[in-house]
Amino acid sequence: MKVRLRFRCHHKGESTGWGENKKVGTVKLGVQTPAHGSDEQKEVAEFYAATPSGQLEFGTINQRALEQFEVGEDYYITIERAG
Repeated sequence: MKVRLRFRCHHKGESTGWGENKKVGTVKLGVQTPAHGSDEQKEVAEFYAATPSGQLEFGTINQRALEQFEVGEDYYITIERAG
């Protein structure tokens, strides 16, 4: 079983004070609505039709992972059963 989502990064932030004063990054992603006239409109519309709502939020202390996300950019998320 695999499910593939296309989400847009809506928020990326950092705060301090976790553990040994490590920074904690927070990333929030959600469904992107199709923009008329966009080159990606067809693909976005297909994902939106299958997943019209949803959000994913996570925190990380891995700076390299956090650096890979940019607000306003789209990301594919693949969900598969563990085990």
